Amino acid sequence: MSDLVLATQWLVYLNQARWFQAKGQVQTVPQLSPRPWLIQSPAGWVRSEVATVELHNPGLLPPPPPQLYHLLVGYLPAGTAEPAALVCQIDLPDFGRADVVDAPKSPQAQRLILDGLIASPQVHWLKPPPDREQPIHLFTGEQSNTNLMVGQSTIIKLFRRLNPGPSIEAEILSALNDSGVTPQLDGWWRDVELDLDLGLIMAFIPQAEDGWAWATGTCHDQPVAVEAWTGLGQTLKQVHDWLAADFPTDTVSGAVIRQRLSDRLHQTSAQVPALKPWQPALASLINRIGDEPVPVQRIHGDFHLGQTLISPAGWTIIDFEGEPLKPL
Repeated sequence: MSDLVLATQWLVYLNQARWFQAKGQVQTVPQLSPRPWLIQSPAGWVRSEVATVELHNPGLLPPPPPQLYHLLVGYLPAGTAEPAALVCQIDLPDFGRADVVDAPKSPQAQRLILDGLIASPQVHWLKPPPDREQPIHLFTGEQSNTNLMVGQSTIIKLFRRLNPGPSIEAEILSALNDSGVTPQLDGWWRDVELDLDLGLIMAFIPQAEDGWAWATGTCHDQPVAVEAWTGLGQTLKQVHDWLAADFPTDTVSGAVIRQRLSDRLHQTSAQVPALKPWQPALASLINRIGDEPVPVQRIHGDFHLGQTLISPAGWTIIDFEGEPLKPL
């Protein structure tokens, strides 16, 4: 199978993946960049392959930049792959006929991923690696990344949409490690040659419930205790106090902020006619912003209840990746 045909097969698979952000656009994959093998064993081989996805939309000028995606690819003996993970079959040099799989979705390949990460020089461990004999399963919720649960103690978070440079989340979790209100960072996976972070290893928070699920269920069944919401606000404030202390701060002219908000209001009103009756009142509020400098700092960037967990230990704030479509 040629590289072009293989890339096309992956493109079909990608358009069914929750984490693929180019759905609905005309796409090509001109390049699949294989990285060094994570593991080669009799049970199968696994490696990262970086897919460059080009978008072709004549209506967008200038054309959008290519998107990079992390394919964690497993090569298993032909005929052994689970159907949900299977992409295609190829003849792989020195391996033979192989099932090509999205490795995190294949229970066979999940074990290979863990073994490879434990031994990989690309993984910087802050804590001892998890016991490789523990069970592994895939989280199946709607996610922009892919998470594997190892036993009841460890989460392997595999980045899918890649951006050059250090991961924002790895940077923040390293700074806030041992805070008690962010996940404990146990390690991260970095491709130094390509300047790409490929994943994180974090401690699992026991007895934790998704904040959105907890809030909707609690509001439906009983009055919500004010203390719980107060605790969330206090936790969020604490995190942002630490971010202001650990990362550079700056100031931005109020006039610049006022202009940005005015431009966004104008653009949004043009796209959403139902907003037009409210446009004058909103513009009046925006115009009350003065010209004096406004302090700015690093923030979570995409905060909502789905980015929180509540457990007997209190609130935990997760997913410090920022808004996927906005720069840092």
